[in-house]
Amino acid sequence: DYERFQLPPDINVVVLVGNPYHGITRDKFPEKSFAYVQRVAGIFRKKLQNNCVDERMATWNSTGSPESLARTVDEDLVFFMTRASHILLSRGGFSRLINKVADVRGI
Repeated sequence: DYERFQLPPDINVVVLVGNPYHGITRDKFPEKSFAYVQRVAGIFRKKLQNNCVDERMATWNSTGSPESLARTVDEDLVFFMTRASHILLSRGGFSRLINKVADVRGI
């Protein structure tokens, strides 16, 4: 539960990473997923008291190619490997991968 989560005092930026389009077709808009992201972002904005909450959500590009989405996922993985000092995981498959990265990095 993100509302009960206590941010470490040294945190002043939260980056939300995700793919609200995962598992849906290109002709659909993931309203529920985007609403969920906004709720989570709002929780962290309150906790950070006007510090930064960045949403790095995957989007369909103009071609909708799987390769472009793969690049986005690769960029997110590099972000976690090089920049994240703390990681709060969700229950998805990408979180399981990120958890392994966190273990290797010792965070």
